[in-house]
Amino acid sequence: DWAMERLPAQYQPVILEARQAYLGEEDRLASRADQLEEFVHYVKGEITKVVGK
Repeated sequence: DWAMERLPAQYQPVILEARQAYLGEEDRLASRADQLEEFVHYVKGEITKVVGK
């Protein structure tokens, strides 16, 4: 919940989907591949800002 509260709203649905799959519910992440890729790029950018290259 801590991370979810800090994520931009546009990334929250894909993370909720991943969380549900992790908890044993239906895994529908393949249907959100584009959104998942955008999220990964966002997170990589945020990490780079914090720790550098």
